[in-house]
Amino acid sequence: MFSQAPFLVHSLAHSLARSILFVVINIVLVSVAQAQGNLAEQNDSDSDAQPATIVGTEEFTLYSEIVGSYFLIQVAKPFLLAPPSPDQKFPVVYVTDGITNFTSFSSPARALPLEGSALHAYVVAVGYPPEVSLAQQAAVRMRDLLHESVENIPFADQSGGGDDFERFLIEELRPEIERRYPVDSARSTLAGHSLGGLFAATVLRNDPNAFSSYMIGSPSLQFDPDLIDELRSIIEEDDLAPKIFLSVGRNEGRDEASAAAIVAAVDGLEHALSGENSSASVRRVTFDDETHMSVVGAWISHGLRFVLNE
Repeated sequence: MFSQAPFLVHSLAHSLARSILFVVINIVLVSVAQAQGNLAEQNDSDSDAQPATIVGTEEFTLYSEIVGSYFLIQVAKPFLLAPPSPDQKFPVVYVTDGITNFTSFSSPARALPLEGSALHAYVVAVGYPPEVSLAQQAAVRMRDLLHESVENIPFADQSGGGDDFERFLIEELRPEIERRYPVDSARSTLAGHSLGGLFAATVLRNDPNAFSSYMIGSPSLQFDPDLIDELRSIIEEDDLAPKIFLSVGRNEGRDEASAAAIVAAVDGLEHALSGENSSASVRRVTFDDETHMSVVGAWISHGLRFVLNE
């Protein structure tokens, strides 16, 4: 049985490093939203330029009775070289942090099938409507992606609504997506990075059959120290066979020691998910020379090729 000693030894350094990264990520997300707003306000009357549209995508807002909020749902359809058959259904990838991840996912999800390295699939990104203020976007991210309440970080008082967000995805969003698009509920993936990675891992613990595959990138494990052992028990006790792609960058910490602690934590998660009694199909990759933010592209490309494969 794998020992969690390395994880516990490095827990303080890991927690500090990831808390710093968490603050940075929230700043990045807010900055992206601010930049989008600023660009939208720039209107040169002498220019004939118009906002660009990504071909084959659409978006709509969906109100959640469970959460009590509106969500912006952005959908990328697969690029097909021939019309699909009338009864053909496609895999679907549900992605958290839609404000940054929609375009990051939609391009490789469409390109990889053209070379035969992944199946055609729909991408469904979940974010927040543009009328949600910048401060609110950071706060609701804490609300939605953390199942447990936390302390001593920005917007901690908003944390702990992950159970409701999980129910929204499964009970409200997924039926709506299946009503609108030809997607196969038996081939659905939940993907999340950082807090989103922790969220995806927690959904796996709470309801392992909710999705057939999981893409867990650089999960913020410091916010739920018991999650690794709980996942080990569930994977070993139940006859489950999900596909799980797990990754981390080797340089995600603020220094060498904290980076090593972050990798050690993901080591613990990998061992929990792929123990000798586990029937899950697990692939784990540590990307050299990648930081918490730069690793996202590699996580998406490698993860899609793993989960969207026969």
